[in-house]
Order: sequence, then structure tokens, then C-alpha cells
Amino acid sequence: MNCYKFLVGAIVVIVSGIFLVINSDKSRSEVRPDGNIAIKVSGGFLLMFGILVLIGSFIGLSSGCQPQTIL
Repeated sequence: MNCYKFLVGAIVVIVSGIFLVINSDKSRSEVRPDGNIAIKVSGGFLLMFGILVLIGSFIGLSSGCQPQTIL
């Protein structure tokens, strides 16, 4: 069941990252144009983190959601 929580969490993080990147173009401010870049970078980091969690949850689902020892 924990793998599904991570899977849903990863999808939420990826969607919020995409939402931030898309909306950073729409909310251009002439006062602080570098704030736009900061929003894009944070959205990109959210996107990358979400993809990593998604990959990890797929690996967990393939192993049957059981913790495994490396050795």
C-alpha cells in the first residue's frame, strides 16, 4: 500500500511542477523579471524530484512493495 502512496505523491509533485513552469510564463512582471526564472527553476526541481519518486515507486511495485536487502 505504501508504494501506491508514493505513486500518487509523485504524480501530484509532477503535476504541480508542470503547473509552476507553465504559469511562470503567464505571470510576467516587469518589476522583477528574474522572479520568473526562479519560478521556472523551482518548478523544474519539483518535476525532477517527482520523476525520481515515480521511478522509485515503480521499482517498489515491481518488487511487490516488500523491503529487500541489498546483500
